[in-house]
Amino acid sequence: MRFRRIARNYVTHWFMADFSMILLDAVSLFIMEDDTVDALTLLRLLRNLRLLRLLKMSDRFTILRELFFTLEYELEWTSVYFATFAGVLQHLGVIALLCHFVGCAWYALGGMSSAEITWVKAHAASRGEEFSNSAGWFYFYMSPCSEALTQFTPAAMDVSAVNTPERIFSVVVCLAGLIAFSFFLGTINQSFSKLRSLTAQETKQNQLVRRYVGDKRVSADLSSEVLACIRQRGLGKATGKVVFSDIKVLQNLPANLLCRLQEEVGFPVLEQHGVFKYLTYLSLADVARMCHKALRESSIIYGEDLFQSGMPGTAMYFIQSGRMQYSWDQAPQVYESVLPEQRACEASLWISWEHRGRMTCADQSTHFFQVEASALHKIMGRSEQRDLLAMYAKTFVKTLLEQYGTIDEASDLYGDDEVVTKILTPIRSWQAGIMSFMPGANGTVQLRACFLAWKTFVRDGAGREGHAQWFGRLASKLGELGGRQSS
Repeated sequence: MRFRRIARNYVTHWFMADFSMILLDAVSLFIMEDDTVDALTLLRLLRNLRLLRLLKMSDRFTILRELFFTLEYELEWTSVYFATFAGVLQHLGVIALLCHFVGCAWYALGGMSSAEITWVKAHAASRGEEFSNSAGWFYFYMSPCSEALTQFTPAAMDVSAVNTPERIFSVVVCLAGLIAFSFFLGTINQSFSKLRSLTAQETKQNQLVRRYVGDKRVSADLSSEVLACIRQRGLGKATGKVVFSDIKVLQNLPANLLCRLQEEVGFPVLEQHGVFKYLTYLSLADVARMCHKALRESSIIYGEDLFQSGMPGTAMYFIQSGRMQYSWDQAPQVYESVLPEQRACEASLWISWEHRGRMTCADQSTHFFQVEASALHKIMGRSEQRDLLAMYAKTFVKTLLEQYGTIDEASDLYGDDEVVTKILTPIRSWQAGIMSFMPGANGTVQLRACFLAWKTFVRDGAGREGHAQWFGRLASKLGELGGRQSS
């Protein structure tokens, strides 16, 4: 049981220390009931031994150090501004923690000292008898904490050392505070200098742009548009998504670890398309190779073109964040927004495609994945599912021609989920019919399912090429089945 393990660990480690502390507190409490023995050496020894409780803080310091290391590691994945602000808060927290311990030690020194006068007695006497009776423990806690804070900063406090031990302690804390405060100021200056260096180049470029439009006497409207575009692009660079190509160290990962990373990132993206999601059920290895070789991550900022009219289509795009704006050659005055979880240029994967419009980033930044057509063709050319993908490609082109008449008038945005579902329905039936020729658990072949799949395929008008593929796959399956039965 976990409870027994915890109890055994406590008894063998900290039980004796805790028991001794409780025993010391009990003995000290009983002795303090007798006012005549207040000055005894034994009582002072017992009070000083209570400081041994600090030994239990050793494991807490280890946890605190691990927490700081974890915080620094997490800040590496945030923005520079937030990391700087959090770093300043971290140093302030360390100083506050030091003030707490120094304040506790300062109060303990004043309350446990055997001197005739201590800072606690002197401070209470200076405030009067009324104050001594009304002041609570919180005031006497905050007073030494404030005194400790003044040792780290150039400030004043009405609490001061009044005897030799307190003066020695104050000198030691002053020297430590000088080092800590200097380190704190140096760290803050370094952080803000880093921020200034990051924005210095951008500020200089903005000043040059203002000088240029002023020297050339550019109109106010055009100048404001230029500056607004530059500002938007600057915000896009600062707030844009981090892509794989930006992180050079990831490219040096071991091959197996890199493949796992690409698969975990790429599978959710590819499954947004129906045919690739269906392909994961048939051949997961092919989709994994697509994640390794064909899928690329990228981002663009405000005003950049993803493609222009007349450019050759080489990839299909999966928009993940941001907003794209598409203008079609057939209606150049109409702009269509392409939002996250939408796709564009699927036709580039299946035929030789030339872009029919222009797509531009209309947000601060747009993050997207692209499936490269050439890499996809190489992967699926060696796959057992190449016939299925070829059938999908031919059906896709057929439906595109049915909608637009000619390929030259088609849009780059053709191929939404409704179109993909319409194309995949007969293909799934065809695939189910082929798979029905595989022997079942009782060794029988499901001929009825095969006939229904063939009927669906013929009704949808796949043509002679589709029939040839059907009978070719059917013959191969029958050959495999005959070979198994003869063996």
